[in-house]
Amino acid sequence: MTDPNHQHLLEEAADIYLRLLNEPDDPGVHMERDAFLGRGDAERRAWAEILDAWQATGARRKSPARAVQAAVVLAAIGLGFAFWPNLRVHLLADHLAGQSPLTVSLVTGDVAELDAGSALIDRSDGDARDVVLLEGSGYFDVVPGERRFRVTLGPLSVEALGTAFETLHLTDGYEVTVTEGLVAVSDGDTSWELAAGDRLVWTDDQAQQSDGHAIDDIAAWRDNRLVADGMRFGDVADALDRRLPGTVLLTNGALADALVTGTFDLNRPLPSLRVLAASYGARVVAAPPAITVLIGGE
Repeated sequence: MTDPNHQHLLEEAADIYLRLLNEPDDPGVHMERDAFLGRGDAERRAWAEILDAWQATGARRKSPARAVQAAVVLAAIGLGFAFWPNLRVHLLADHLAGQSPLTVSLVTGDVAELDAGSALIDRSDGDARDVVLLEGSGYFDVVPGERRFRVTLGPLSVEALGTAFETLHLTDGYEVTVTEGLVAVSDGDTSWELAAGDRLVWTDDQAQQSDGHAIDDIAAWRDNRLVADGMRFGDVADALDRRLPGTVLLTNGALADALVTGTFDLNRPLPSLRVLAASYGARVVAAPPAITVLIGGE
């Protein structure tokens, strides 16, 4: 187990190092670094660990983006995991949403709305209406027709003829919710049929189906709202993360699994994240533009 005092020094060293990365010509940050190192051997050991982690990546030679630099540093301070840009997703995707939702006209004439931080492959052609949601959340308004419209969502196949529905990547599974019509979902072994207001949550090869969900609250991110109704803390944080320029790191596994009920303003993701954290006795440390770190939790 990490010594709490050493952990605190690592966090302090990482904070200074992040600011050095973003403001290399700021004399005040250099003075703060020198003062930190001058406090004693413990501080110098913490600083050395941060530098070792940075140098081990060869990051100076590769000159990566600042978000990646920050992730390297934070990985060294034992925050559980660090974000690395998913290059595979970026290489494969036909459509990528940045920090705001994106409306996409598919080649078939159907419409896909992607939440911030989402990625989609459009495999449709003259014979098939077929897309893959690689990351994030997508809302699909499907034009009625003879050809089924299929969304591949991890191990799930989600099919519809003429309907509207949301598909979502969770931190540990997948979710499908229907606003109109009927949708068939299959994992290859089992199939489920969902109607308007129905939701299927699929995790660990098991599915839980529920009904009666308010239509206006489904894919509410299209109205810049996040409606959590017994949603995992980690999934709420992930949805807010997609609206932020950096990466949200949860350092408490139990906190990630806590259930959250409430509505959050996606136009103000960082204040919403602070409210979420504070309600569970946690705190948010922000080092924009590179990264946002969520620490602690009772």
